[in-house]
Amino acid sequence: DNSATYTVGGISIDKTAPVITGSRTPDGNFYGWNNVDVTVSFTGSDGLSGVASVSGSTVLSVEGANQQVTGTVTDKAGNTASATVGGINIDKTKPIISGAPDRAPNGNLWYNADVTVTFTASDALSGVDANTLTAPVTLGEGNAQSVLGSVTDLAGNTASVTVSGINID
Repeated sequence: DNSATYTVGGISIDKTAPVITGSRTPDGNFYGWNNVDVTVSFTGSDGLSGVASVSGSTVLSVEGANQQVTGTVTDKAGNTASATVGGINIDKTKPIISGAPDRAPNGNLWYNADVTVTFTASDALSGVDANTLTAPVTLGEGNAQSVLGSVTDLAGNTASVTVSGINID
């Protein structure tokens, strides 16, 4: 009888993809915008063969809306999984603000009645937080008066401007 028996041991089979999760730091302020670089990190786990590799951290430093980073994890059996962390908004630029009196002074640079200074602002990326724009300010009599106005964009960047040289008699 020409037969043989051979026992093979230690064979493991893993057909299940590993698990990957992603996170970002910081997570964005109240309006979902950041005014600093954002770091995206990934962690992986695998209950059978174990994790062989997982994508490293990525730092996003460029301004833009709805940015995303995709990471991958591979287990020791060669199975892979991917995850995307998206909706990352970065605005590092201050908003633009300007202010002006409600009318021009006379030829001697004086006003003969109260003056109201109004501020306007814009932000090309995240937008202006309208609740932070300085409300109109009315000035009465005085020499060389000034008004400070400020605004914050939705990423938390702040800008200010001073309207000065207002003379009222």
